[in-house]
Amino acid sequence: ASVARTNPKPASEKHSRYIRRQIENKLRFAYELDPAHYANYNSYHFFLTEPKLGTRPELTPGAAKLAERTIHYCLKKTDDPRPALTAAAATENLLELMFNDQLNEKPHFTTTQMRQYLGLLDQCIARYNTISKEWTRTGNWSLLSDQRRLECKDRYHFILQVRHSSEETIRRLEQKGTATPNVSSAN
Repeated sequence: ASVARTNPKPASEKHSRYIRRQIENKLRFAYELDPAHYANYNSYHFFLTEPKLGTRPELTPGAAKLAERTIHYCLKKTDDPRPALTAAAATENLLELMFNDQLNEKPHFTTTQMRQYLGLLDQCIARYNTISKEWTRTGNWSLLSDQRRLECKDRYHFILQVRHSSEETIRRLEQKGTATPNVSSAN
């Protein structure tokens, strides 16, 4: 009974948009509180990139700016390995935007630019590995709950899988010769 619908009329389009805008604002607020938090970043990025969810018209450029900002913020963190995973996820999101751009008649990104971001992804993974080893040595991992450690392990393996898929995608694009330059920079 607590979830039974009592109003026979569905929510109006304006009301649904209002609700989506409130959700978007809360996700942005959570992200602003901790840009290095993996879930805060990914939830907000997903909301921005899904046209049926987001309420602001600037979807892809806004998501790209968010990812760039997150990468720069997270790579400044050297005391915790988890922000490196967030930076890696943001880098993978930028690569995905570049891959999606290849579907356009005149793509803006080249495979050279994609390889640069793949290199940045490798840098994020290496940063995670370095700080993670230090945390193992100092016992900092034991300060986290088993669930948090398992989340990090799962994220790390997922990032490695996506990294491998990204490299394969770039290789296929290079073989096809479809990624021709239109714009001199990724921005």
